[in-house]
Amino acid sequence: MILLIDAAYDVPGKASDGFDMDDSSDYVYEHILCSICPVKLSKEGLCYNSATNSIQNRVRDWLVEAPEHAFLFPAFNERNSDIHGLLFYTRNAENLQPDFAEGLLGCAVPMTSKSQKETFTEIISETLGDDCRFETVKTIHENLNNFVEERKELPDPVILDKADVKRALEASGAKSEQIEQFEANYDEAAGSRASFAASNIINPRAFEIKSPDVVIKVSSGRTDLVETREIDGRTFLLIELTDNVEVNGINVKPL
Repeated sequence: MILLIDAAYDVPGKASDGFDMDDSSDYVYEHILCSICPVKLSKEGLCYNSATNSIQNRVRDWLVEAPEHAFLFPAFNERNSDIHGLLFYTRNAENLQPDFAEGLLGCAVPMTSKSQKETFTEIISETLGDDCRFETVKTIHENLNNFVEERKELPDPVILDKADVKRALEASGAKSEQIEQFEANYDEAAGSRASFAASNIINPRAFEIKSPDVVIKVSSGRTDLVETREIDGRTFLLIELTDNVEVNGINVKPL
């Protein structure tokens, strides 16, 4: 079932102290709200009929479920209509239905959180090439984490654009030719105007190292505890141990 609603909202006025004044409105927000809801037949079952004092088959009804997709136009930003924006909803964040958005709404959908992570990983890997080493990637993580930390007081989620990622690469010691390659890789993989939510590409709480048989998580602010070292021609990952070490919940001595 497609529900299409043409509605108007009296935007409450704001007093000088920041409180809403419901009885004082100087603007009406007119908008269209569309919800696309699946309709399913209710399950078979038995019920009690009090009129005949008997048990009988329950009448199966067509039930309207919560929306799979919805959109609000125009968007409502900063207490006003934003005719250049549209709010799009999907129940499954990884199923954005780009054909629906582009065909009906005439706009491209943003990348999903999973797609952002995969695209960012692809950009960094192809940019660094053979120089995509542990220490370099660790430094990029630290630089991006510091960038997020600087903006943590802002009310909106931290967004990283092309210039932010480029700055993190430069600060991590990327070569000039790699920075040039980054420009092309970014445009091809994501688009020059694409951006990433910081929470989708880095974990501000943990730095994760993974191999087929081992997974190590380190507090994001203590990546200095982890380093690589070559011993007898083999590369090892070294982790500094303190006196407070647990193995399967049991306190153990470092040595």
